[in-house]
Amino acid sequence: MVGSMKVFVARHGESDWNARSAVCGMGNGMLTEKGKAEAQALADKLKAGQKKNQIKYIFVSPLQRARDTASYTERALGLHAVVDDRLHEVYFGLLEDASYSDSEFNRIKNEPFVSFPEGESLTRTAQRVYNFLDELKAKKLDGNVLLVCHGMMMKVVRTYFKDISMDEFRHFSVSNCALEEYEL
Repeated sequence: MVGSMKVFVARHGESDWNARSAVCGMGNGMLTEKGKAEAQALADKLKAGQKKNQIKYIFVSPLQRARDTASYTERALGLHAVVDDRLHEVYFGLLEDASYSDSEFNRIKNEPFVSFPEGESLTRTAQRVYNFLDELKAKKLDGNVLLVCHGMMMKVVRTYFKDISMDEFRHFSVSNCALEEYEL
């Protein structure tokens, strides 16, 4: 491939855990009806922009809510998504299913070197995501790539492409089925 490749990154559609404002890292949240509609809208958007976007590859988190979201785009673009374990959401350990407003959850998510109780740290998450992106870059694929993953993962992916402060990291948020675009 000559030049750089584009990496599109999408968050999964609304899950039942999102709908009740619960922390869902490795939990098996399922898409709600709203989430399914969001996934279809994302697929329609990507299909409409395919001439410009030239997405040839889809990589997806192994978690069901991301795989279900990706399935809409797979059908729309006629592509098969490859599951990559490195794209799973942060493992929040004992804080899985806590409220988004939980004080311990919010304290730890602002401390990248601190692991969630019996979970992983944002630094460990960044390590696996950066390794994935470095490997993707080294492959020199002949087309652009879509990653379907999770909210916190999208924040971490952003740090691979942009130098951002911890304050910017804290305040960057993405809605369900949001789509970001980067040059790799």
